[in-house]
Amino acid sequence: MPDFAFLGKLCLAWRRTSSARIASESTVEDHSDPTLRLTGAQRRGRAGIEDLSYETTEDSLREAFSEGGASVSDLHILIDRETGRSRGFGFVEMSTDEEAQAAIESWDGRELDNRSLKVNEARERR
Repeated sequence: MPDFAFLGKLCLAWRRTSSARIASESTVEDHSDPTLRLTGAQRRGRAGIEDLSYETTEDSLREAFSEGGASVSDLHILIDRETGRSRGFGFVEMSTDEEAQAAIESWDGRELDNRSLKVNEARERR
């Protein structure tokens, strides 16, 4: 009969070392490439957007936040799995913290698709 406690500890140790190795290999220094997905502390200039209209698309949101020459490096509107429509909030990641702060100040309280947006600095998940 196999020793399941030993196998469980072995599996846990392997996962920890694998996670640490992957995390150390995935550090990204160049934040200009919008195709790179950054993790936790590496994310720069993220803003959370609330009260989005159900009709707002990622393209229209990108166009709105890019006004004035700002560079949107990543954007995501959360979609409800059951209905397939927007959940009314999303995130935009700008190239720099300064651009993100300018976008927050510019767009907080402003209307897009007949909805007044709430725009704040995005916080990490707890």
